[in-house]
Amino acid sequence: MFRIHRRLIAFTVILVTVSSAHAGLFRSGNTITVDRDTELQENLTAVGEAVQMYGVIHGDLIAAASTVFVDGYVDGQLLAAARTVSIHGGFGSDALVFAQEITVSDGGFEDFRGAAQTIILDVPIRGDVFAAGQYVTLGSDATVAGDAALAGQYLTVNGEVHGKLMGAGESVRIGALMHGDAVLRTDQLEFAQGGRIAGNLTVHYGKQKPEIPEGAVQGKVTFVQVEEKGGGCKWLLGIGWLLATIVTGWLLLLAFRRRLQPDFEWASSHLLSSLGFGFLGFAVVPMAIIVGAVLVLTIPVSVILLLLYAPLLYVGWIFGSWLGGDLVLAALTKKTPSPYLSLALGVILVFLIGLIPYVGGVVGFVVVLTGVGMLTKGTLRISRG
Repeated sequence: MFRIHRRLIAFTVILVTVSSAHAGLFRSGNTITVDRDTELQENLTAVGEAVQMYGVIHGDLIAAASTVFVDGYVDGQLLAAARTVSIHGGFGSDALVFAQEITVSDGGFEDFRGAAQTIILDVPIRGDVFAAGQYVTLGSDATVAGDAALAGQYLTVNGEVHGKLMGAGESVRIGALMHGDAVLRTDQLEFAQGGRIAGNLTVHYGKQKPEIPEGAVQGKVTFVQVEEKGGGCKWLLGIGWLLATIVTGWLLLLAFRRRLQPDFEWASSHLLSSLGFGFLGFAVVPMAIIVGAVLVLTIPVSVILLLLYAPLLYVGWIFGSWLGGDLVLAALTKKTPSPYLSLALGVILVFLIGLIPYVGGVVGFVVVLTGVGMLTKGTLRISRG
């Protein structure tokens, strides 16, 4: 658990540092394009349907769009949330990417952190890698100078890892040299041609003990059978859920931020009133479900409300975290923070506080009520015209 705390705290520090830096350029619209002959001397924040970067940025690139395409060079960091992210250019620093599909086929990074349904990394990584998704692949041109932490249903490691390999998946395929130790959580482990581990291997498995080919591991091999309770690499799945929640929140901001901005500003200055509206929204829906179940004519309505209740609480938790992150960043930076950075920071902070017994549950409940109150206030305002 200490490792997850270190990673999340480090990520939080990065977000605060980025938000404290000079904001630089902000561009929004349908398509934001940086031409090949363009050279920007500051950070760029781009929000739109598509972001296309062909030039040079001497700073950071923060992009939120349906598609993000990079075929240029960025001196600083990449922070992106999109449906698809395609990278064919180089970066001088780290990357933090959330998407449905991430493809990195040229360039390179210091550290890479990403979550998506499909992740393909086929470039040199000068530091560490954390990647979570359904399909996670390190291509044959990928080399990781540091550690690699991978979580997903299908993991394919065809690139060399010079540090420690940590992986959790339904199946894991190793097709390159792992220079250090490896700790894996899987029932299906395959060594392709050229795949071997120079250090020690520890395999946590459930029902089926994987077979290790002779000579595939130079060090000691240890098998640990675990109960099917999500243990072993549970922290990897936790971080994957956390990253998925952040990208969900960013997509919600892209879709509804303008409509909810008045209610967000209202909640920021009327926290107690927001809690009151939260209790209203929290209680009215269950009461409507009960009434709908009693009155036969409204059973379809009660079923619809029941199906919408859990997503309402989830979205309320996200928007309540957004408000908390905004208040923290505003107090630290004395500036109006980016809503995307505020949401990411808030989700991480609330998640960390939620790990504290008793206190975490109370804080989480307050956050949900605040977010639901914001949504309830917005719904009433819009319904009144």
